[in-house]
Amino acid sequence: MQAISGISFFVPAYNAADTIVESIGSVVEAAKELDGIEVEIVVVDDGSTDGTAALVHTEYAGDARIRVHAHRRNRGGAAARNTAVEHAVHEWVFCLDSDNLVDPVSVQRMAEMAAAGDWDVVATTETRFFKTTPARSTHSWFWDRTSLDIGDVLSAYETPVAGGNYLFSTAAWARAGGYPEFAGSLDAWGFGVRLLFAGARFGVCPDTFYLHRQGHESYYIRDSDDRRAIAAAQILLPYVSRLSVRDRKRLLGDGELLDYFAQIPSQPLTVEGLEPQGSAARVVVDGGAVAAPRPIAETRVRRLRRAIALRRHAQHR
Repeated sequence: MQAISGISFFVPAYNAADTIVESIGSVVEAAKELDGIEVEIVVVDDGSTDGTAALVHTEYAGDARIRVHAHRRNRGGAAARNTAVEHAVHEWVFCLDSDNLVDPVSVQRMAEMAAAGDWDVVATTETRFFKTTPARSTHSWFWDRTSLDIGDVLSAYETPVAGGNYLFSTAAWARAGGYPEFAGSLDAWGFGVRLLFAGARFGVCPDTFYLHRQGHESYYIRDSDDRRAIAAAQILLPYVSRLSVRDRKRLLGDGELLDYFAQIPSQPLTVEGLEPQGSAARVVVDGGAVAAPRPIAETRVRRLRRAIALRRHAQHR
């Protein structure tokens, strides 16, 4: 077993004054469970206009573990994440969105799994969604395997890479080429694709969870389906030779660019020599009822197909 000497938690933040103190506080609590592991918290203020950086300085003025870096202008989530990793002092890093929370026991278990030496990335098996208080979740999303591969990511929208909040090594980040800064709201998905195509071993730690806040306008919501589909194509182009012949034609052929992305849940992209395993995702709503995550994907597909239809109509007017 390899020792983990430290973890750099990094928080990309844009106008996050309402939530960032609570997010950082969850890391401070998690640090108490990490015996023998040094912790630092790297905040990157991405051109905020609401005093996010000043608030962090004020609230944590006496904590040397917390450092703030600032972009002069808003450059996007991927750039903020890359800046954070570049300034991290430890070999393992954990991305925490500025409105979300980590669970101390889960972080400890993830660190133990990473220390075993079998993984370059370790994610939680569960994401708990909440609106007002983390103690009252609205529903949970689960990944029911202890690993995932690139085939999983190219066959479903809902996988552990989608949220982007997990533990990974800076060496894996470097091999992947960092977060794609052109990708808009698909920056986390694109980084996961890059990691897996670069050969990262992606583990999912049993009996762990991450807390995801709902009820705000994230930049994923502000982004458009058209831009996401085009960004996904840009992310995948460097790896197109690794796809099956059929899917190379889907991505590069004469068809509509948006079609392949809308069809991912029903017609997954496939990698040569890799057999799809089928989705391991499920959703548990409040009260314990189990539902497949497919309706989430179908909603996105309907939006994409509507965008395709509207664009084709405009082209033929």
